[in-house]
Amino acid sequence: MIVWASVAALVLAAQPHVLLTFQDDRISESSAIVDGGDVVFTINDSGDGARVFVVDKRSGETVGVTSYGEDVVDVEALAAAPNGDLWVGDIGDNNHVRDHVTLHRIPRPGAGDTEVDAESFELVYADGPRDAEALLVNPRSGRVYVVSKGLLGGTVYVAPSQLRSDRTNVLRPAGSAGGLVTDGVFLRDGKHVLLRDYGSATVLRTSDFTPVATFGLPRQPQGEGIGVAGDTVLVSTEGVHTDVRTRPLPRAVVRLLDGTPTATATPAPGGSVPDDDDGPWGGNVVPLALGAAWVVLVVLGIRAFRRRSRHTP
Repeated sequence: MIVWASVAALVLAAQPHVLLTFQDDRISESSAIVDGGDVVFTINDSGDGARVFVVDKRSGETVGVTSYGEDVVDVEALAAAPNGDLWVGDIGDNNHVRDHVTLHRIPRPGAGDTEVDAESFELVYADGPRDAEALLVNPRSGRVYVVSKGLLGGTVYVAPSQLRSDRTNVLRPAGSAGGLVTDGVFLRDGKHVLLRDYGSATVLRTSDFTPVATFGLPRQPQGEGIGVAGDTVLVSTEGVHTDVRTRPLPRAVVRLLDGTPTATATPAPGGSVPDDDDGPWGGNVVPLALGAAWVVLVVLGIRAFRRRSRHTP
């Protein structure tokens, strides 16, 4: 019993922190998460209208809904502009049939239910329609990127430095991404981005979008959104009354952002970085429990065998 209690305590201690639980039944498919200080901003996946939810971090209650009065097709992404405005990405296209996708820029949402005018921009891919769920905005330059979602891999596309609302803007390939990218965000140095799939995150440098690190994310039913608050990662998932969970960036990644990587802090391209004392994350929690249980079973089996051996004539 003592051994099993220790295993249970170890697994529970490894659980990521729950920042908040959405209390609003209308938030049923959180597809993106953006930190806003005392609040977070989120949107629903396809099927919802043109609105952004403002959720209090302490209570999980919705304190505001900002509608931007546009016809939307498949809203998937959300990103902050350098001045605090929000970009909303109507960029989903599961069947690769849309002749263009649309980005909407709205003032930073606040408390209460409001309707604002959006500045809207049409975009097309230089190499044909793509499905995408990740929208990236450089926190320094304001440059916009879209990352396509593919089973085996995606592409990072860059928008023109100045988007025009009076004509279609062309998204051009700028680099490669991993498979099944569901969201992404720029990190604080403006030189690295964080892309997530359903269970892990990858850090890429923006000079050539080469992956430099990967690490696990908190386990979720269907992880969709990712944001950052300083050196803390926020993740959201689909479902009603789901949790927004957090985990710290691994120390090696923090050193990289600070410009002081060591020989062991920067892994080989695409390699996993050590989590130091951050604890196991995401898909690592269950294997930890199973591994510990396997060790316990082996020990108990050896003890039982020895007892039987002693009593065997």
